[in-house]
Amino acid sequence: MAVTVSPEGIVTATVEPGSAVPVTVSVPSSLPVGIRVAAAAPRGAMSHIPVLLHEALTALCIQHDGVYLDCTFGRGGHSHAILTELGANGRLIGFDRDPSAVAVARNLAQEDPRFEIVHTAFSELETALDSLAVNRVHGILMDLGVSSPQLDEAERGFSFQADGPLDMRMDPT
Repeated sequence: MAVTVSPEGIVTATVEPGSAVPVTVSVPSSLPVGIRVAAAAPRGAMSHIPVLLHEALTALCIQHDGVYLDCTFGRGGHSHAILTELGANGRLIGFDRDPSAVAVARNLAQEDPRFEIVHTAFSELETALDSLAVNRVHGILMDLGVSSPQLDEAERGFSFQADGPLDMRMDPT
């Protein structure tokens, strides 16, 4: 394991792929506001943590039999949490234009019949909902911006931490 601290105070802990080494980083409360801690997980590890998860679920006021949209599926953190709140008759429709996010979502759709994924931009939301015969939803979640895997994987073209091609399209196909 390698631990480095940048001049800006960013602590990065990196473990070798396949390593079972637990990583714990302690940050003293005396550090100035704005100091960030980043942990680089082994490639392929699930390292994305949904932003404001509790707050998003609270704001959605999830009804057990409601219909909800996750317009930015990403790696599914918010969707998994929404599904835990939905009853057997609830429905969650995920949208994403990133092919790798859609691949993750397809696995979830195979596991949970209450979930389905649409590979499209959320700007096509109305058309997509019409094609699914959905005329009413109870809540919409949009976690706008890039996701952790898009930044972590240099070949995606978003990384500012590693060398890679510059291609900042959400859907590179």
